[in-house]
Amino acid sequence: MASVEGSYYFEHLLTREAAYSALLEHNRRTLHRASAELLTARIVPGSQSEWELLPQLAAHLEAAAEWPAAHRRWCEVLRLAARSGHRDRCPEFSRRAEHCGRMAGAGSEGRTAFLLRALAAGFYNGGDFSAALRLLEEARELLPPCEQAELGGILLDQAQALHRMARIEEARPLYARALAEFETRADLVQQSEAQRGLGVLARDTYQAAEALARTEMALALARQSGSLRQELVCLIAMSNAVSVFSSAQGTLHYAMQALSLARELGDLDALATALQLNSEVSSFLGLGAEGLALGAESLSLARASGNRRTECLALQSVGMAQASLGLQAESRASLLAALGLSRQLGHKWGEMQVSFHLGDALALMDSSAEAQEYHLLASRLAEELGMGRGRQMFHAKAALWDLERGDTAAARQRLEGFDLAGQTSDSFWSLDVFYLLVRLEAQDGRLELARRWLERASELAREFAEYPGAWPHTSRRRALAVLERAEAELR
Repeated sequence: MASVEGSYYFEHLLTREAAYSALLEHNRRTLHRASAELLTARIVPGSQSEWELLPQLAAHLEAAAEWPAAHRRWCEVLRLAARSGHRDRCPEFSRRAEHCGRMAGAGSEGRTAFLLRALAAGFYNGGDFSAALRLLEEARELLPPCEQAELGGILLDQAQALHRMARIEEARPLYARALAEFETRADLVQQSEAQRGLGVLARDTYQAAEALARTEMALALARQSGSLRQELVCLIAMSNAVSVFSSAQGTLHYAMQALSLARELGDLDALATALQLNSEVSSFLGLGAEGLALGAESLSLARASGNRRTECLALQSVGMAQASLGLQAESRASLLAALGLSRQLGHKWGEMQVSFHLGDALALMDSSAEAQEYHLLASRLAEELGMGRGRQMFHAKAALWDLERGDTAAARQRLEGFDLAGQTSDSFWSLDVFYLLVRLEAQDGRLELARRWLERASELAREFAEYPGAWPHTSRRRALAVLERAEAELR
């Protein structure tokens, strides 16, 4: 029997069972309580060891017949398992949580609310947002006044489910209420999560300043709290926000930090998401082989953990990488699978993104009619989702097809209402709009204006100089061809 820092390991299981059975029940419970106190002191929320220690803590509390505390801890284990890709163990944890809840007796409404919230996490991560929302609404109704400390968490979960269902205006006040609850209780981890949610919501509606400010605040709170898991999800959110509103290099910076931390924590869901992010940026920069390898690893992990949302994103990344490598049939199949899955999940934001990338891939395959169909679909979905200035990117892609037909009037009409001249975003996605304007003004014979837009685009495209295969170079070549043709006609 070896001793390491006060822990004892039996060489044979039967020896351990014999020693355990020799203890009086009262003494057993005393030892289990002592073990639970020790583990409680050791657990750091969001740390690498949390997943290893939390089930042990719950089991010790159950063995000590501390039923209310055991129930709460098993519910925490269940939520953590659903969130971190260990869904194969969720049925076991659910049974133990239910058992401890029954044994606890009085106050069953509160315990049922905890369990419903934990079960909702499984449905949410599995992509069934409607089922998650129903369970959360029931949990909120059952929550007794004495358990109002749990209200902020339920409000936050409801906001996230509504957000995923594109019910933006319903989600926004729930995020704000949850944040206020967490500020009252000085809960830094949950404050970080609520700020992250508001940041993602601002990103989805293309409010650049708010999205970046809230996500930066979420990351700062996560680091202040010491929760590595919360820091990880904030790094992923920061990478996504920077990808929409800032530079490709900045996106890669945060994505690589997230990937490193995800590998350290062993969080399967977060690792799959971080891999997917790195895959997408790699493909955008023309590093197709690297993007495909990262995307394939992400897809494998997402399927193994049962996270269908991440599976959809991974399929999209694999399809984008295949397109950049000229694997046309494979790219088409992957992106169509991603589109079908996003529709199955009722995830309109995902459907819009996949449609946009599918249109790009089909354009590379010279399948212009289908490409136009999916770019127009992305444009319509952007309108439905109320994406504000973000719609500009999707309308710009649709307007390019008008220009291909030589219909500059239709292109201008499609972009009517957008402040194109006042476009100030530093995002590399703005290049689509800038290069569109080069073509639009050149085809209308306004060559001076076309050259000005080309100069502005060139400044933004400098960061891609070391990536000869990056997407902006293709857009630039097309825009230059139109401008050169217009200048030749003028001469």
